[in-house]
Amino acid sequence: MSTPLRRPMLGFTILELIIAFALLAVVTAFAVPSFQTFIARNRVKSASEQLQSALFYIRSEALKRNQTVTLTCNAGGCQQGWVITSGASATQLAVQGPFNDSRLNVSGTTTTAAVNRNGRAAATAAFTVSRSDAGQQRCVRLYLSGLSDVRDSGC
Repeated sequence: MSTPLRRPMLGFTILELIIAFALLAVVTAFAVPSFQTFIARNRVKSASEQLQSALFYIRSEALKRNQTVTLTCNAGGCQQGWVITSGASATQLAVQGPFNDSRLNVSGTTTTAAVNRNGRAAATAAFTVSRSDAGQQRCVRLYLSGLSDVRDSGC
């Protein structure tokens, strides 16, 4: 008499699944805090680059329109957004709404930055972009030449 062939069992045992999920939980527990720091750093970087982009924009518009263009922070600081206006009539060119991060802080030496028709800034301006739960600060500066830069430190 012949013995029937046994087919091998397919799948995982419950013990193997428990061990796999336990390992996944340990790896996740180590990864989440560093990922939150990564997100905080990127939000500071993004906000500082948006501010620098706005400074580039006011310079290009001032040259194009042959008149002074001004960036004015909203009440509560630049973290609440800003408005870009042109000329004595204050024609509104662009609006930036508030950043979607309550821990973000944008402080500066001034709440306005203006560039005249020659592409030169009326005065220097410096804005420090930081977040209350991250140690990183970035400095966005507008120079008298009308050019701006971003640095990885406070102003």
